[in-house]
Amino acid sequence: MKPIFETAGACFCILTGFFAGVAVCMLAANSKARDDSSRPERIQPDPGRSALAVGTSGAGVYTVHDLLDGIRRHESLDGKVLSGDGRKSLGPYHIQRAFWEDACEYGGLPWRYDSDVYDDSLCRNVIFLYFDRHEPKALTRGDLETLAKLFNGGPRWREKPATATYWRKVRVAMKGTEK
Repeated sequence: MKPIFETAGACFCILTGFFAGVAVCMLAANSKARDDSSRPERIQPDPGRSALAVGTSGAGVYTVHDLLDGIRRHESLDGKVLSGDGRKSLGPYHIQRAFWEDACEYGGLPWRYDSDVYDDSLCRNVIFLYFDRHEPKALTRGDLETLAKLFNGGPRWREKPATATYWRKVRVAMKGTEK
């Protein structure tokens, strides 16, 4: 069985939500092979439940996909407001250019910020790459709080107390995915 994140070569796979048999495979033109020896091994899919790490928030059990739904609800009113921070953040997740370019460089993807940031599916893949680059252990174990704080504060989120407030707001927005 292949790992969830196939990073050697041109394919990046994410198994979605509770549909462990559904895979999204993004072929990246011009992708560069990387030395993955320093990266931790990814969790293996479990056919009986979500292959993606699962975390908890309050009384419910949530996947990383539920977290992204909550971020989208909080950031753009579920895709209704596609810019924020004085147009520094764009798309349904209000992603900034540096975030986008960091994740695309890491994944070897040629996606363009100015046009592709409005595509929900591409954004979700970019966010997963960003999580995998900066907090791979949190992604593997489903630490939704850490991932939300990383999304909001960047790789140095631990130095930014405002990320705790952001996590609380996203957790409230996740209630729409109540399990």
